[in-house]
Amino acid sequence: MKKLLRNISVILSKDEKRKLGYLTALNIFTGIADIFSIFFLFVVINFYSPQTTGVNILSSFFSHNKDHVLIPGILLLAVFLVKSILGYYVSKAHYRFINNVASGISEKNLLLYLEGEYSAYTMTDSAAYTRTICFQPVEFAHFVLSGVLQVITEASLVILTITALLIYDAKLLLIIAIVLLPAIGFLSYITKKRLSGIRKNISTANEQNIQFLHEALAGYVESNLYNKNLLLADRYNKTQSVVNNYVADLQITQAIPSRFFEVFAIFGLFVFILAGQYNDSGNALVFFTLGAYMAAAYKIIPGISRIINVSNTIKTYYYTVDELLKNNKPPQNNSKPRKEETIVSVTATDVCFSYDNKIIFDHFNCSFTVSSFTAVTGASGKGKTTLINLLLGFLQPVKGAIRVNGNPVNEANRKMYWQDISYAKQGAFLLHDTIRRNITLLEDKWDEPLLENAIKHSLLSDFVNSFPEGLDRMITENGRNISGGQRQRLAIARALYKNSNVIILDEPFNELDEAAELSIMKYFRQLADEGRIVILVTHNKANLHFCTNIISLDA
Repeated sequence: MKKLLRNISVILSKDEKRKLGYLTALNIFTGIADIFSIFFLFVVINFYSPQTTGVNILSSFFSHNKDHVLIPGILLLAVFLVKSILGYYVSKAHYRFINNVASGISEKNLLLYLEGEYSAYTMTDSAAYTRTICFQPVEFAHFVLSGVLQVITEASLVILTITALLIYDAKLLLIIAIVLLPAIGFLSYITKKRLSGIRKNISTANEQNIQFLHEALAGYVESNLYNKNLLLADRYNKTQSVVNNYVADLQITQAIPSRFFEVFAIFGLFVFILAGQYNDSGNALVFFTLGAYMAAAYKIIPGISRIINVSNTIKTYYYTVDELLKNNKPPQNNSKPRKEETIVSVTATDVCFSYDNKIIFDHFNCSFTVSSFTAVTGASGKGKTTLINLLLGFLQPVKGAIRVNGNPVNEANRKMYWQDISYAKQGAFLLHDTIRRNITLLEDKWDEPLLENAIKHSLLSDFVNSFPEGLDRMITENGRNISGGQRQRLAIARALYKNSNVIILDEPFNELDEAAELSIMKYFRQLADEGRIVILVTHNKANLHFCTNIISLDA
């Protein structure tokens, strides 16, 4: 438990640790209020009992006449009302805290993904990131963090109850210990054995389940054309069934302690009643001892049951702690500072780069300067997109240097220039949002003249005007409700709206008709003539006559 608490302390922020301490104290106080309310219930019942001997705490304050007879009942109602209201607000604060922690970790994990290495982006399935961003934080917060809070609370209340019993009646504590210790050992062994298999496999099963779902959703067209609907559905169903069975086994195992503890509790009550038959103590003493046993059982038995359940759940989901510790680094500042100087040249000097033991560039040199429109050509696999990723800083050369404005820069420094670079690629990135917010990339305060210019020169005007809602027309996921040509026009419009000095175009015209491609190419040549740096990756030789420079990677 100490190691777990240390690890949680590393994961949580200072403010979250402070709130965790407050919640722990509030939960313990609420538990004490529960015990007191049960004890007070027995006191009131004893007060109203016809067989009462008169030995009652309340009898010292209230008589049984009509003026006072209702006061204990009203007090009992008030005690339970206050306890319930307090419990509600503490529970509300508990779950708000847990969910806020999960949300914070999700945001942090998403930022770490967005700011991570390009190689991780290309080599890791999106299902792994989906689990890390969506499911891992919830599993940690709800099953580990919340579980630790419950264990600390329940353990504290059990210790307090045992201490009170020791002071009140050591024999009663002995009876409870004799009843519960065998039960605790037996149930701990059973639940630990049942959960060991779940701990080993639930994380992998969840990730594979997400992967198969993503593939099935993305393969709508191919699945229908190749008649693979049943195969994809069956593949997903098998992994979903495995996950569901793990969850069911976990829930079944969690139900075991509470069911068996009831039997042991009744057995303890039987032992207590049996002992009472041979005890000469008065009815009042027997009644209060019975009340003490029930109050103790009310907290000790369910408390130990919850501790066993929650402890096993924590062990099942402990892998989330290991994963969070592994990636426990603060995200970088997402707002990259803009260089005061405008980019006037980007050069690659003696750049060497290889991939999977295949040499892509060997002492490669090239230069891009203002007022230039440079075409990068070459057969597939020659490194056209790799060159762009080297210039952007997503990849690092093994040898050589990338220079901006004549100055060598490292990977981090190159990223500082991203504010002055626009990029339109073949597979357009589109949001499930409006046309406007797709072009501006979620800007709430957009530049209207820039937006109008981008729409005009990407030839989107007719498309926008064809909808009554205009720029507020909703684009569905990945632009599925528009044509491939319109998707590429949106990507080009986004590059123009950014108004950068460097514009990179990676095969963005292959779904446009010839007239549209010609018109857009003329405008990019105009921008180059006005002092921009335009880089075009293309297979289309017809585009080359617009360019001032040509870099062929086939040579």
